[in-house]
Amino acid sequence: MNAPVPREELLERARSIAPLIEAEAETVERETRITRPIHDALVETELYWIALPRELGGAEADIVTCIEVCEEIARADGSTGWSYFVNLVTTAGVVPFATEEALKIMFANGERPIAAGQLVPPPNARSQRVEGGYVCSGHHSFASGSAFANWISSAQYEHDGGKPLLNEDGSPRMTITLMRPEQVQFAGNWDVMGMVGTSSYDYVVRDLFVPDALMIEGILLRLDSGEMAKRGHTLLRLGSLLNGVAGHTGCILGIARRAMEEVAALNNKKTRLGYPGPVAEDPVFLNQFAHFDAEFHAVRARVLEVFGGIEAKVRDGGTVSDEDFARARQMGTWAHEKCGAITGFAFRWAGTTPVRNPNVLGRCMRDTLVANAHLLFDSKTMTDAGAPILKSWIR
Repeated sequence: MNAPVPREELLERARSIAPLIEAEAETVERETRITRPIHDALVETELYWIALPRELGGAEADIVTCIEVCEEIARADGSTGWSYFVNLVTTAGVVPFATEEALKIMFANGERPIAAGQLVPPPNARSQRVEGGYVCSGHHSFASGSAFANWISSAQYEHDGGKPLLNEDGSPRMTITLMRPEQVQFAGNWDVMGMVGTSSYDYVVRDLFVPDALMIEGILLRLDSGEMAKRGHTLLRLGSLLNGVAGHTGCILGIARRAMEEVAALNNKKTRLGYPGPVAEDPVFLNQFAHFDAEFHAVRARVLEVFGGIEAKVRDGGTVSDEDFARARQMGTWAHEKCGAITGFAFRWAGTTPVRNPNVLGRCMRDTLVANAHLLFDSKTMTDAGAPILKSWIR
């Protein structure tokens, strides 16, 4: 069996395409999706599939490496980083649970899956069991990364006629559908202030028959879903939700890193009225820059420590505990809060420069605001994480 591709090799692949992504960033924003050259580069470097097992053509990367690769791509452009991590974690989310027949279809004729779509069902999404499969419907939101995806997923509440079905614990029974992009209707309604190039359109599924082979039990967002995986290395057994938090967090780290790079380079030359020299020589700026540099590296190190620690535990035979998941959510939310403050610092100290489009730092600020609006990083996540974390302090 082939060994995992080394971390540094994967990071070098990401760094190698960063100049192309930077050059294409304004076109990404204008077209509201990643460009064909960026997609082709991600295919050529095989970065889409680094989280998949080696036997499926992946790199079998660990979660820390995936976070760092997401960071590198997002540093080059936030929208591209967001689209990329969604494709990465969605593909890695469905493959461990897909049927063997589905894998044969998804990997047929040398093709490899690039998945996008929602794994959280809206209230109107439903599936109905029929002979040989299900009839599925629903209006879904936020199909990030759908520009070049060759598979679209969607989650539904399973029904029997007009009656929703329940699991033994009383929770609604869910299904997940794998479809080709041409089987869904994209609304084309992504006109937003930030993360503009993520093609996060609404999409509609209308009474679509999906064969059993392309249906997945709706367990992907359960905390113990990784324990039910049919296949895969440790990363795939952490569960789709935890891996999703990791991908989001890598993206926001990359945007904050780019913001710090931009303000450092700008203020090394920029002069302003009332400053005796370049802004970078001002003691107030230097004091704040040193503080935010420390905060960036502190949050980044803790993120990698927590996610890497959870993966190591599972690799050694453990399972993801309530505290583990609480720590992951805590780190994701904390990283978004701190990276928001870091990017805000950079934006303020750049004066009017990032106010005028196009501007990288202005784009970082808008992307950060939108990233912080995501449901996964609502302030309530800290409250929810508090109880399990509190228990860890009681001896």
